[in-house]
Amino acid sequence: MSAAHAATTVVAVRLNARAARPCSAHGVARSTRGVTTARGQVYHRQARGSRALRPRTSAADGADASAESFDVSDAPAPARAARNVNTFTRTKEKDPYKRLGIDADSTSEEVSSAFNFLIREHAGDERGVEAIEAAYDRIISDRLSTRKKAKGLRKLRKEKKENDADYDPAILQRVKNMFAKPDQQTLIRRSVLYAIISGWAIAAPATSGPAFQMAVAFGTCVFFLNQKRGGEKTLGTAFRDSFIALLCGWLVGSIVPVYIPLFPQAMSPELILALFSFASLWVTCTFLK
Repeated sequence: MSAAHAATTVVAVRLNARAARPCSAHGVARSTRGVTTARGQVYHRQARGSRALRPRTSAADGADASAESFDVSDAPAPARAARNVNTFTRTKEKDPYKRLGIDADSTSEEVSSAFNFLIREHAGDERGVEAIEAAYDRIISDRLSTRKKAKGLRKLRKEKKENDADYDPAILQRVKNMFAKPDQQTLIRRSVLYAIISGWAIAAPATSGPAFQMAVAFGTCVFFLNQKRGGEKTLGTAFRDSFIALLCGWLVGSIVPVYIPLFPQAMSPELILALFSFASLWVTCTFLK
């Protein structure tokens, strides 16, 4: 063996021995061995029992190494959205108004505004959105039901009022059928006539009372009633009705002034009775059929 060949052999032996020597870093010995994955990447396993594999980066496989690293920003879109969901916390609230965060006397616009705001605020919370929609539907349903009931009650009251207005007792209907409003000319003429008779009785009272004026008023009533009813066999009924009116006037005139002092004390009781009788006769000959 030549000297050159021997020197080359010694250098090779020394290099092999140096490669086989374990390397150290900060006094801790470690040895690695290459592990090839199915993707063709090479990983190194630490000698101290660590099972974590780390990729050996290089310029060639830098893209693959960066793809293996995990970051929150690299998470899929659904995962990132799930982290940003604003959960609705009033799902168990039974009162629909409290669930939406409004008062029971809120207007329809306020209810709609609260509903739209909560839907936008808690978008993504499926359970919360269902609770918000259920509260909104319940409020709208209750208000529609209340409105229909109120409308039905108003209609019922109106119909009842109309029925009550149309309904009259039998005796009242008979009284209404007995009277009728005359034309304006007849009303004015008879009102003026009995006003003159009343003034005559007040201006010239007799010592025995206004007997003559009373006779004139009674005869005028009989005449007008007989004329109104055709004048054929109606004189008896006209006299009867006029006499009933005279009695009613006397009865009212003897009761009312006792409890209600409408007339001056200087006026005699006979004159007061006569004035009430004039009023009763005027109503009878003017409005009685």
